[in-house]
Amino acid sequence: MSRYVRDWEWGTKYPNFRKNEFICPNCKSYGNGIASSLLDVLQDLRDKYGNLIITSGYRCNNWNKRVGGATNSWHLTGQASDFYFGSGILQNQNKRINVVNEIKKMKNVHYTYCNVNGNHPNMGTAIHVDCYLVDTDVVELQSVLNGQYNCNLAIDGSFGDLTAYACNKNYLFKGKNAPIHITWLQKQLAWRGYDLGKYGIDGQFGNDTQKALKQFQKDHNIESDGLCGKITSKALVFE
Repeated sequence: MSRYVRDWEWGTKYPNFRKNEFICPNCKSYGNGIASSLLDVLQDLRDKYGNLIITSGYRCNNWNKRVGGATNSWHLTGQASDFYFGSGILQNQNKRINVVNEIKKMKNVHYTYCNVNGNHPNMGTAIHVDCYLVDTDVVELQSVLNGQYNCNLAIDGSFGDLTAYACNKNYLFKGKNAPIHITWLQKQLAWRGYDLGKYGIDGQFGNDTQKALKQFQKDHNIESDGLCGKITSKALVFE
């Protein structure tokens, strides 16, 4: 499920993060995984501010108790992280507050806070953020379909009948003019390591994109026809 970051997404979809940044120091595990919604937020912040350093990711119960975490901490489910910026941008309290206010407006954020006037002394200059568990890849696909074709889909993260119908009605094929949708497809293929040729992610469905798509279909036991409808789209968001 794309509610959690898949192994191939580390360093690709999330180019600046590695899974071991989020490991529990006590049990050396990641629980059920690290939430994709959380990484979406952290990647956006790292893109904007630079060197974002994780100070706390997943926690097992024992480690959470040891560090004084809340009994219902979202760290326990891989949905929370504490971090600071290596550039020292958060040394200033007002800057920390500004970043927290920015995070509050980001998608799928449940709660975020920082140390203000000593109210969270254990946080130092770090910021905490936790996020809802969402099938972020389905949300992205629904947004793409709405943006490209005005499908008026509910952005609910559920690959239901209406989303499947929209994928089939607006399926992708070589030569189609649908740059938003094609760019989404190309990103999905490129992140998985499929070769898109010298032009890469360009929003154009040419021979190289068709070849990459056919190979993805073959690798996932889907009819290798070079067409991206509901079956291939579902595989791209869930596998």
